[in-house]
Amino acid sequence: MKYITSRQASDLLKAATDSRDYAMLLITLRYGLRVGELVGLQQSDIVDGKITIRREKGSNTGAYSVSNDIAAALGEYGKGRIDNATNVFTGRFGALTTRFAQLMFKRIAAAAGIKDNSIHCLRHTCAVLMLDAGLDLADVQDQLGHKSIQSTLVYAAVSNKRRTAYEKVNFLNLEEK
Repeated sequence: MKYITSRQASDLLKAATDSRDYAMLLITLRYGLRVGELVGLQQSDIVDGKITIRREKGSNTGAYSVSNDIAAALGEYGKGRIDNATNVFTGRFGALTTRFAQLMFKRIAAAAGIKDNSIHCLRHTCAVLMLDAGLDLADVQDQLGHKSIQSTLVYAAVSNKRRTAYEKVNFLNLEEK
């Protein structure tokens, strides 16, 4: 499982000079979207401070609060739009494809010095950063739309905060020599 650090995520967002690309990357990071979920977002999915995400796997659909940074990014992107498309993210020829999003990520990741990753790593990054921030597995499960907690457990193994805490705790209560 590949993911990027919070520093790399920050560098990635800084390297996104286009407001659409920035908003796409930020939403993917914030909500742990799969690329198909990202390009499939509809204008009608964002209403009254909520974003509805239709998950590609497991048929889980969830409504999440639109954070201030997401609202600002979408507002900035919306300033330049003149179309009446149903999709949130569009290009010259209408709705964006998953391939477009993958190539956009590769281009911006290269500019940020991030190599050997795909846009899907942002989904993993979302999960790892949530755990590192102290959220529990149930929160991550909900955010990613996993039906089973088993799918979410893989992220606990890579969470630096939990690994560091584990190393510091003498959970066996053994006396040190």
